[in-house]
Amino acid sequence: MMTPGVVYGREITTSGGKWVEEYESHIESLTPSRSIFHIIGDFKTEPEKSWETNLFNFLLLNKKFLKVLHHLPTNHDIKTNRHYGSCEIISKYFGHSTTQVSFIFLQKLETNSEMMMLIETRERLSYCGENPSYLFLVLGTMNNNKIQISPEAASTSKLFVIHGSSPVGLFVKGIVVSVPSTLENNPHTVHLPLLYSASSFTFHYKRPAHVERTQAAPMVLHHASDGRGPSHLGGRYVGPPPPTPIYASDGNPTIVGSFQVFVVCFLCSVSPLVELKPSLGEHDTLLDFSWKMVNSNLRGLRVDSDAYFRFNPAIHTCSAIARPSRKFAGFKECALEALEGKFNMTQVRVSGAWNSMHAYDVSVYYNMVALKSTIEEKILYPVSAIFTWLPYFSERSQFKMATLSFLEKPTLDGLQAIFRPLDMYTWLASGASFLLMSMFLATNSAKDGVTLKTLVENFTQSWMWIMSSLSGQYHGTIGILRLIPHFPIFVVICIWSFFLMGTVFHQGSMFSSLVALTPPILPSTLESVVDSKIQIITTSAVTLNYFTTSLLKYQMHDMGSTISTVASSAKLLSTLKQLESRMIFIDTESAFFTGFQISAGTKLEFEDKSVTPIMDTFAIINIDYELDNMLAGVGLERVPYVLRHIESSRFFREMATVVTRAFMSSAVSQISGLLAQSGVYKMWRDLELMKDLVSNIKGFTSTKQYRRVVVPRFFGVMNEVMFEEGKKVSLFAFEGTIRLCAAILSMTIVSFIREFVSYETLRCIARECRQGICRGCRALKEILYCNWENGNYENS
Repeated sequence: MMTPGVVYGREITTSGGKWVEEYESHIESLTPSRSIFHIIGDFKTEPEKSWETNLFNFLLLNKKFLKVLHHLPTNHDIKTNRHYGSCEIISKYFGHSTTQVSFIFLQKLETNSEMMMLIETRERLSYCGENPSYLFLVLGTMNNNKIQISPEAASTSKLFVIHGSSPVGLFVKGIVVSVPSTLENNPHTVHLPLLYSASSFTFHYKRPAHVERTQAAPMVLHHASDGRGPSHLGGRYVGPPPPTPIYASDGNPTIVGSFQVFVVCFLCSVSPLVELKPSLGEHDTLLDFSWKMVNSNLRGLRVDSDAYFRFNPAIHTCSAIARPSRKFAGFKECALEALEGKFNMTQVRVSGAWNSMHAYDVSVYYNMVALKSTIEEKILYPVSAIFTWLPYFSERSQFKMATLSFLEKPTLDGLQAIFRPLDMYTWLASGASFLLMSMFLATNSAKDGVTLKTLVENFTQSWMWIMSSLSGQYHGTIGILRLIPHFPIFVVICIWSFFLMGTVFHQGSMFSSLVALTPPILPSTLESVVDSKIQIITTSAVTLNYFTTSLLKYQMHDMGSTISTVASSAKLLSTLKQLESRMIFIDTESAFFTGFQISAGTKLEFEDKSVTPIMDTFAIINIDYELDNMLAGVGLERVPYVLRHIESSRFFREMATVVTRAFMSSAVSQISGLLAQSGVYKMWRDLELMKDLVSNIKGFTSTKQYRRVVVPRFFGVMNEVMFEEGKKVSLFAFEGTIRLCAAILSMTIVSFIREFVSYETLRCIARECRQGICRGCRALKEILYCNWENGNYENS
């Protein structure tokens, strides 16, 4: 039996005349080499057409591909098949690097019931997890004017139709003879090389009587060189179909069935079938290329989306936030405009055209929040999958957290500022060094017969010289040189060290300590924020059924069972539950505006409709870019202390871009991938975020505030540059120093009095003071006694 296939070829001219070198295009050459054939049909009934039998036998006996057969009686629902009725998964028989190709044998496809049955079949294949790359409908009877194929099935398979053509005669390994005119009258012998061996065949040509002279004649073939029978030989009839069968040399007719392959054009108005006419060397890409060429033109198909307004080229642009007379339209509008120009479809919201020549509609959504329930109901499971997730346009954002405080951040007082420039280890090491140095100077200055009093005086003199040198006073150096006249180099080295440590390092750093602000102690982790009982606000929202609520709170509620399962500890689970209950949602169109209201001290309306001011210390948990916008607004009126959390994010938001699961999903996905990989889509997304921020700032901020927010975003400047020389030391920073100076002054006064007043005088002053105090106490006692007696008398 010969292999069925589509036949095509090219003409070549030789000295012997005109020949046609012909090739055969089989299904096996059109599909990838590692394909699996799923054959669905009525295997218990003999087909009416011989070509159907030949095609089925070829698919069944071909050893290049794995085959899976599913018996389905004619005009029966596919659910009657045991496999598709219960959706048994037998993927263990298939390799991973395979392409699934399905063949469905049908009688015809002309009535509405047959069309609906085909829709159910395609959807059942998808429901059972089988979404073949290529789906061939083998039609026994086909009428192009009556055939009905609808695109409504939620299937992305490329759909083709196979139908048998008239018998084409006998076939010899790809060589067909077109007989020259010089051989028309008498039999001649022509020698042709055999393709699979070095031997040759001899063909005797004789025109049959029933064939007109203007027609090319069939050939009667006689074997000449080997002993193989003529069953594998044949010749192809070139010209009009012959009225009688073509016979081989043994007198037995060998008729080979061929077929035509059509690609389904869902939106073609004249005929839904376009015949494949391959050219030489097009086998590997024929199916994909033909499907793309036919179905990439959507012919005005109406496409709905979540875009906001109509795109007008006169006032809108897709390349900048603002141009001379145009402004940025939005990333959704620009993406839909690109798809509309590529696929010739009608964007309902963007183009403003609500009418379409097709009753079938598709949808493209760019901002679908991929919640657990949404994924399971609309994307994940084939039984309910109405959308295809476009991976290139998806956006994953993290929930970031920050703790803020408007409490006054005092500077270090004087005593802290004195000790802050050096750490504890440096202070201890320096004190020990100075002590040893004073002892060294005192012992080296001692002479024979020196007394202890002299050693103490020398030690005190050395210690005072070290302290004064550290303070920048070097007048005592001469006295130290007199103590140790043999070690002047040691004194010079000490002077240089004291200068560097005291004057350069300590005094230079002390000014920074006096003007530095002390950061408040704020919680820096999710657990510490929850335990601190401060307010936790969020503005990241999700709209479900026209109701707006907190996105994070809804996600936590949506994944409640999952969180309980994957929580690594009871402490974490308790923290997450407290976070869900304590989170305060603020419904707003702009996170920046909410931050500006907090900075101005305005009362805000919470989710429970209560109007309450925000506490001086609070936490924000938002999507990363919304957190940036909110912090930019919080710092406009007042300057808070902001502590961004650096711990790993525990929550994410997945924004899915989806398209209706249908025949054009693969084409839209491919173009979306090109936009994403080129960086154009990211540019549109960045322009959208910048447009939202700038439009919100311009409405209610001054020019100075506008620059403070926009300039860092455009040029990457994080903070306003301010040099420490421009800062002033506040009086509060000297509060501890003033108390220290007062204490030193008091001690000085006491010492002065001690020096100039004798001991006897001090004793006399102390005695008079004691007597004065005693007289005062007696007088106070008499007054209290008199008041007590008068009180008792009146009471009696």
